[in-house]
Amino acid sequence: MFFEYSSGGFTYYLSSRPLSPMPKMLRSPPPCDTLQTASNPELASSNITQRENKRRRTSDAGNETEIVSTDAINELKTMLKTFVDNQNARLDNIEKKLALVTNQNVNIQQTNSEIEKSINFVSDKKDNLQKDVSDIEKDRKALESQINTISTKFDALEKYIRNTSIE
Repeated sequence: MFFEYSSGGFTYYLSSRPLSPMPKMLRSPPPCDTLQTASNPELASSNITQRENKRRRTSDAGNETEIVSTDAINELKTMLKTFVDNQNARLDNIEKKLALVTNQNVNIQQTNSEIEKSINFVSDKKDNLQKDVSDIEKDRKALESQINTISTKFDALEKYIRNTSIE
């Protein structure tokens, strides 16, 4: 029983007979010493060289086809199914890991967003504190200037009182 299967421009012939250990080989006929031409007898006497060991083509496709048993087909199907199952298992594993990485990425992005908000808040507070310190420094300098003025006036007043007091 033969099965014909075509795929990708190739035709495969399958049989329920077991595979033979050696493929059938076609041999070319032995070389002949005399050159005979049926169409033109004058060509036999001319100086024409021909390949004598030329491989002949055959039109018998049944002799050159590979014969595959149903056991081999079943074994190939089993091997292909096992391969597909292994690949599906690997894909499932990759998908699970990708989902975990995606969830971790979302968590990291949320954490980064919270960190950015905290950094912005702390930066704003720092800017406010620097402004407050600058204002306090200005006030301290103004108060120091007033203290110096008052001290100078006090010293002058004290000197005046000493000069005007009678002893």
